[in-house]
This record gives sequence, C-alpha cells and structure tokens, in this order.
Amino acid sequence: MSRRPPADDWTAAFPGLAALSPPLRARLLEQGRLRHWPAGARLFGAGAPLPGPLFLLEGTLKVVQYAESSREIVLFRVPAGDSCVMSSACVLAENPLGAEGVAETALRGALLEAPVFDALLAESAEFRRFVLRAQARRLAALFQVVDALLSSRLEVRLARCLLDEADGQGWVRATHRRLAAELGSAREAVSRRLNAFARQGWIEQGRGRLRLRDRAALLRLAAGAALD
Repeated sequence: MSRRPPADDWTAAFPGLAALSPPLRARLLEQGRLRHWPAGARLFGAGAPLPGPLFLLEGTLKVVQYAESSREIVLFRVPAGDSCVMSSACVLAENPLGAEGVAETALRGALLEAPVFDALLAESAEFRRFVLRAQARRLAALFQVVDALLSSRLEVRLARCLLDEADGQGWVRATHRRLAAELGSAREAVSRRLNAFARQGWIEQGRGRLRLRDRAALLRLAAGAALD
C-alpha cells in the first residue's frame, strides 16, 4: 500500500507538487529538508551554491544579477508557495549561472539535495513535467523583463514601478538605489528622472521614501505619454 503524505505536508503549499501522486509526495517529504534564513541572507551565487532546489514556504526571495560597477539588477522574485527555478537550473547546470539569491525577508523553505533531485528527474515523468513547466513559466517572465528593458523608456518604466509600489496613501518606501535595481538601470539615471518628476510636481521626495502627488500624470506617462 502506498504511503500517504502526513497532515503537515509542505508539498500542499505548491499547486504543482500537490498534483503529484501520493507516493512521490511522500518521497519529497521524506527527503526534503526544512530550513530558515534571516532577511539579507545570500542563499546562492558565485562560491555559495545551494545544495539543491528550493521550495519557498514563507517570505520573498530576490534573484539578482550584477552588471558593471557592481550595479544590481533584479531579475525576478520568488514568493511563498513557489519554487525557485534558478536554484533548480544551478543544479542542472552545476553552475550558479551568474545570478544570486538574496532573502528579501526572513525565509522558510524546503530543500532537496541535488542527488535526490537528479534521481526524481530520472525516475518520475510527472516530476520532470513539474520542473519543466516551472522553468517555462519563469523563462516567459524573464522574456517580459527583457522586452520591457528594450522597448520602454526609463521614465515610463519608473512611473509604472512607482504606481505599482505605492500604498493606499501614495507612499513608496524605496531608495533610489533599490528602484534602480528594480528597473535594471543606474542609480544616477533613476535619480535624474525622480528629480524631474519632483520638478513637475508629480512626486514629493523624502529620505528612503517618496509620495505620489499627481497620480494622473504618472498614469499618463506610464501609458507612454512624453515627459515635458
């Protein structure tokens, strides 16, 4: 008789894993290791590879790449209830692939050792489908990031970013450096655009945060209108 996963089954937090057969889920539970990381921890990157794929249960993981002069570019974020396809790709490639995983908040997740991951890929067609589908979704999302970088002016992307991140009172809690990382740009370039927004009266700047003063103008710019 097949063993059924226990009531505290961490695989249930992941739709793709929850659809797997009970024997396979039981094997994941038996061989996965639950881990915690503090905010700011570096989970993987050059010289610090993860021992295997990560399935995130709590918190947010930021995957970044560094360009010239150590400029940080945010490739994507992994939310709770999602698997980190970059950690899986690093195992498959036996290489960190030039990206780093940083805990944006405190994290809790399950890790599979690389030999276990390799064995499951080799032995289970349904597990292979789960991994490949996750990789395909992330690849499509990365293409969207690249397309935005190539097709949109920085001020347009910045306006969209501010609108997305503003809370109900119009506050955006972010430094110029962090916004630059989100947009894949230099901090100096983002600062110039923010100063231009402030001169237009669209935003009010403060230390480590800013407030939207003219959301309608930012919405027009986000839609592609020219900055005067």
